[in-house]
Amino acid sequence: MGQIGDDLMTEGEEGEEVAEEGMEVEVNVATVPSVPPPSSRNLCVRAGCTKAAVENKDWDFEYCSNECVATHCRDVFMAWCAIRGQNSTTVT
Repeated sequence: MGQIGDDLMTEGEEGEEVAEEGMEVEVNVATVPSVPPPSSRNLCVRAGCTKAAVENKDWDFEYCSNECVATHCRDVFMAWCAIRGQNSTTVT
């Protein structure tokens, strides 16, 4: 597409350009912010926690506190143990 004088060139069938008089096109380009707005920040991944996750090199914005890290790890381990217990067979 191109613009010649006051005529706007638009693409028609098979790539041909067709002039339409009296039309103007304005293009606005906005940059995307590199830091997410506070409302879209990650929440703590621990079940039941609704606090915002905090920056920590070890947590990767997943937890709000050391307590939530420990509680989440315990919960996941206990769930794994329960599943493993259901899938194992007892040999007597």
